[in-house]
Amino acid sequence: MGWIPAMLLAGFIFMVLGLPQILFSLWEWRKDEKLLRTGKRTEGIIENSVTYPDDDSLQSGQHRYHAFFLDGDGIRRCAKSRFADSFPSGLMGRHVTVVYDPEDPERSRFVEDISVLREVIEHSAVFTLGLILFVAGGVLL
Repeated sequence: MGWIPAMLLAGFIFMVLGLPQILFSLWEWRKDEKLLRTGKRTEGIIENSVTYPDDDSLQSGQHRYHAFFLDGDGIRRCAKSRFADSFPSGLMGRHVTVVYDPEDPERSRFVEDISVLREVIEHSAVFTLGLILFVAGGVLL
């Protein structure tokens, strides 16, 4: 296989993988933006963390934090961090601001968490690289 067909194939694969991820990340980002605008803020305390296999999205050695807070009805709820860390003991007991949806308190997040916008940018870069490879391969063909 020559390098031009390889460019076309790689470009096509990157575009096919990148586009659905961009759309999903944009959807998640819009949900987060709405939650940050309309949600209720409260204080939570990081009490524990989970790692693989209890959270399948993590790699071995990474920890995702759980902060517990009281909702408007005084019910104890849990907000999970998006970010993962290798040193969980450093954040245990730390107070964090949590935002939650008063109509669905299970929908919550840390206010100072890593934004989903970063994921949109990363997936857009993959798609753009695929588009560049595909167009360049087509021009050179």
